[in-house]
Amino acid sequence: MQYSLRYKETAKKQDSHFFASPSRSLHTEEKPASRLDKKRTQQKKPVPKPPLYSVAALIGIILLIIYIVGSQMSKPERVVQQFEEAVHNKDYGYITDVMNDGQDEITATEEDAKAFVSYLTKDKKQFQKTMKKVRDSYMDDPLFADQPIKPFISLKQDGKTWLFFDRYILKVETYKANLSSNYEDVNLYIGSKKVGTTKSADDTVTTQPLFPGIYTFKAQPNKAYGTLETKQKVDVTKSIHNKAQVYLELKGEKIYPSSNYESAHLFVNGKDTGKEIGKIDSFGPVNTDGSVIIYAEKKFKDGVKRSKKVKVEDETDIYLPIGEDETAESAEQAEDKDADVGDFLKTYVSKSMDAVNEHDFSIVEDMLIKGSPYEKQAKEYLKYLKKKGITEDLKEFDIRNIEQVSNDKYVIETSEQFEIHYKDGSTKLKSFNSRYAVQITEDGPKMQDLLESKQVQSEDLD
Repeated sequence: MQYSLRYKETAKKQDSHFFASPSRSLHTEEKPASRLDKKRTQQKKPVPKPPLYSVAALIGIILLIIYIVGSQMSKPERVVQQFEEAVHNKDYGYITDVMNDGQDEITATEEDAKAFVSYLTKDKKQFQKTMKKVRDSYMDDPLFADQPIKPFISLKQDGKTWLFFDRYILKVETYKANLSSNYEDVNLYIGSKKVGTTKSADDTVTTQPLFPGIYTFKAQPNKAYGTLETKQKVDVTKSIHNKAQVYLELKGEKIYPSSNYESAHLFVNGKDTGKEIGKIDSFGPVNTDGSVIIYAEKKFKDGVKRSKKVKVEDETDIYLPIGEDETAESAEQAEDKDADVGDFLKTYVSKSMDAVNEHDFSIVEDMLIKGSPYEKQAKEYLKYLKKKGITEDLKEFDIRNIEQVSNDKYVIETSEQFEIHYKDGSTKLKSFNSRYAVQITEDGPKMQDLLESKQVQSEDLD
């Protein structure tokens, strides 16, 4: 039994020694490194930092590029070139921004930009000269402020851009017009927009700021009877110190009516003035070319009686007696009606030219029968002419015949001559024989229709 126990212990020790030897052998020999271990070792190697002079060089290159680009973009010549390209491409959004840059009194719209481009390009050679002058001069020249007539567009240095470079803008001048007339209570207009009313003769009404361009100014008595008005086209860029002085002289005269009945009302061109003749010191001004016809009218127990109709011409002291024999219409009064209708048509054709050239249908709208096919036709034709850039000037107008075809309708035959100006700058002289239909309404004569317009001559003027 003792032998057996020692044997077991000896065997156990031998077993322990047997398993321990290989274990020591395993730890004393190095295992080959795996690819993963090599990769990890490589990743732990420090990345070399670039030299400081390389970073400085890179920054220098970037700054150089910025400087070159900035210097090119901020050159005055580049500003002018961009503007010319915008005008050529009709980039009205860009033109609007240019017009608004540096403005503090007025804000331009795209409609203003379109009008400005049209003004600039109406003469292409002049446009090129204008742009050359802009390139060659600068607004900050000390002499610029002392010029009585300034360039309407110029370069101006306006702060810095990109920190380093002078910023240049195109400064578009604005103007004001001082309007006056030779009578009190005269409405003054720019185009079809009312500016104000004179409070006395030679009173001045000043417009809001205006952008460069040619404007049509108009004067018309506040209570206009007949066709009395005067117009004047003005290029505001030619004004001294940006203030245009526009004197709109009315060529009419004041009249001094009287009657054997002071309570009789004064009628002008068929309309009641609402004034009793006995309370009128003077009336007007009115045209003295025969287009204004006056008479007195009074209500009696047996009906309304009126005086003879009188055309206002050379005589301004006009006596309007009312007699009992004036209740029936005479042949002379019929002739007066023909004259009224003829004068109405002449006024309508003249105002039609204003409506065409100012692109404003409202100028003639009250002279047409509301809702008539001709009213719609005239409105569409005006839009067509505006789209095509066509304007017209009336050179001659003659009435050849007036025929009363019913109690309230007249047919009038005319010969007319127009200068027609096209968008491409060409002009034609055209003559027409026309027939118009005019209807008498409660509000006086109204245009009913253009029955015929036959071209009989056409001639190129350019």
